[in-house]
This record gives sequence, C-alpha cells and structure tokens, in this order.
Amino acid sequence: ASLAIRKTQLYDEIKKALDMRDMFISMASHELRTPITTISGYVQLLQSKMKNEGGVTKMWMDELGRELERLTLLVK
Repeated sequence: ASLAIRKTQLYDEIKKALDMRDMFISMASHELRTPITTISGYVQLLQSKMKNEGGVTKMWMDELGRELERLTLLVK
C-alpha cells in the first residue's frame, strides 16, 4: 500500500514539474516574439534599402536574415 501511495506522489510531482516546464516555455516563447518581430522589421528594412549593395554588406545582411529565420523557428 505504501508503494502505491509513493508512486502516486511521484506521479503528481512529475506532472507538476512538467506543467511548470510547459508554462515556462510558453512564457519565454511569448516574451521572445516581441523583440524578434522588431528585429525582423529592421532586417527587412535594411535588406530593402541595401538590395543593390554587394560584397561584405550583402553577405552580412543575408547571414542576419538566415539567423533571424532560425531564431524564429526555435521560438515557434
């Protein structure tokens, strides 16, 4: 009987920990979306203004765009 009680207690603790983890991930994701959206807007603006640029500037803008896409996917 004590084993069943302990098992139930452990199950409840695990469920609580998983719920807290899910809440943290949800809140972190929500908080990261705002700055990502702002950065995305500025990247798009810079890319449109520098579309005729070449060399290192274009390479940096392309890299910034790729990393922003990757960050967006991580947050989703």
